[in-house]
Amino acid sequence: MAQRCKSAISLSDSDSSYPTRPSTPQSPPTNERWYTVTVGRNPGVFCSSAEVTDNVCGIPGGNPARYHTEAQARAAFDSALAARLVRQVTITMMLS
Repeated sequence: MAQRCKSAISLSDSDSSYPTRPSTPQSPPTNERWYTVTVGRNPGVFCSSAEVTDNVCGIPGGNPARYHTEAQARAAFDSALAARLVRQVTITMMLS
């Protein structure tokens, strides 16, 4: 069974401000990839495709990007933060 890691960086890790780098994120197994979510329920850098899917499913503009290394994913997310492209989206379902 593959080891699952926690999100390396996410907006919910901070108090609604832009995230800062965590001190010691877990590394994924070598056969996994790193993902960035810049528009989603909980934008950040992740090493689990399941976390990414839950984050962007049903979110307009929620297109994750995949990277081969954590460093590449963090650099891309940091660039998106600097360009103010990171958005946390909340979808509210209304029943009639």
